[in-house]
Amino acid sequence: MAEPQTRSVAQLKPPLCSACQVSMIWYRSIRVGANSVVRYFYCPICNDIGRVQQPIVDRSRSQIVLNP
Repeated sequence: MAEPQTRSVAQLKPPLCSACQVSMIWYRSIRVGANSVVRYFYCPICNDIGRVQQPIVDRSRSQIVLNP
């Protein structure tokens, strides 16, 4: 489970701290429903907390059309 989550966070652009204008660092993800997750970030300078809500894409249910 950790590997897909790491790839998902790597695709997400981290928010900028509103006070310091530096990229925040991801530290936690919480699933908030069947189809979304909230990513929490913190600022390494002022320790401000930021959050980003991200939809969950279920790649296992993607449809593949084959020519018979």
